[in-house]
Amino acid sequence: MLSYEELTPPERALWDAFPEGRRVDLRTGVAEADDPAEGARWGAGRTVRAAVVAALLLGANDEERSGAVAALRLVGARVSGRLDLSGAEISHTLSLEGCRLDEPVRLYGATTRTIVIADSWVPGVDAELARIGGDLDLRRSTVAGGALNPVASSWRAVSSASAL
Repeated sequence: MLSYEELTPPERALWDAFPEGRRVDLRTGVAEADDPAEGARWGAGRTVRAAVVAALLLGANDEERSGAVAALRLVGARVSGRLDLSGAEISHTLSLEGCRLDEPVRLYGATTRTIVIADSWVPGVDAELARIGGDLDLRRSTVAGGALNPVASSWRAVSSASAL
């Protein structure tokens, strides 16, 4: 289990924002520098480990706050490592916008709510046998070099993802 002291500054920002569903925006504001296709070059100030994302979605720092709904909302980040949520029961929304993921997202057999991976670059999404109680939104994302394995049923895709 990760401790707060082990987290980098962007990971701490995400950890602190999660219980209230606040958005963490790591973009620079310069279009060329914020292009997810170039995200492999983004440094530590824009990188969040997939293990931190998974830990939050699986219950770490899941304190109830009056008037707030916990959600993971991350913009303009490089997600390093494998985001593997296979078989997990996830009760929070996951929203990654303008992000660069280093490895494919694995949702095989997961049960979850809405998942947004929009305007992003991702090397594959495996949502086979997943049950998504909302949308799987891949709008304007590039699925590069990997597979896009959709869920078998009970979901509504919102996608204009391009495959390379």
